[in-house]
Amino acid sequence: CAVLSRCTEEERAEVERNLRLAILSASLQKNTLDNPIAPKSGYVIGTEVRGAGTFTGSDPSQSFAKMTLDAALFRALTSRAVLSLRVRGGLIGGGESLNGTRLPPPQERLYAGGATSVRGYPQNEVGALVYLMDGNAFTVAPLGDSLVAVLKPDAQPSRRVPTGGNQLIVLNAELRLRDPFFPELLEYVPFV
Repeated sequence: CAVLSRCTEEERAEVERNLRLAILSASLQKNTLDNPIAPKSGYVIGTEVRGAGTFTGSDPSQSFAKMTLDAALFRALTSRAVLSLRVRGGLIGGGESLNGTRLPPPQERLYAGGATSVRGYPQNEVGALVYLMDGNAFTVAPLGDSLVAVLKPDAQPSRRVPTGGNQLIVLNAELRLRDPFFPELLEYVPFV
């Protein structure tokens, strides 16, 4: 109910049924990096367009159109320092409408966070999250004819579920600094 916003019996039955999803995808990439593992110069830019609908054989509820762009630039500042700039963006539309919002299939939504996106955040956890709580995290008390559930002050979620979004932009800058004494062993990377 909380993760997919499907809480009635009818909505849950709809989510649990098998749906056809056939995706048409095209991507282009230009890569001028001097080294694929530890680049010091060059750039890489890529884009992908993906879509699904009745024209591809998908169920109408699984229709979407998505475009993403990824670009990175690397420049050596010294023999031990490399500046890296990155941008990632995307737009997605389509899917079912829920309360005025278009919801593409969850696996196609746009996510940010993690070591290759926004460092310092868990994978895909920048943006909207649903917090799933254990039943022991609540105190239930009667209030007139009803019951009221109150979250305990020290309660922690048992699981966080990223919901993804329909738009994304991530900008990264980092400075890769090789250690002066152990350049092949240690590298420091301040980032923003």
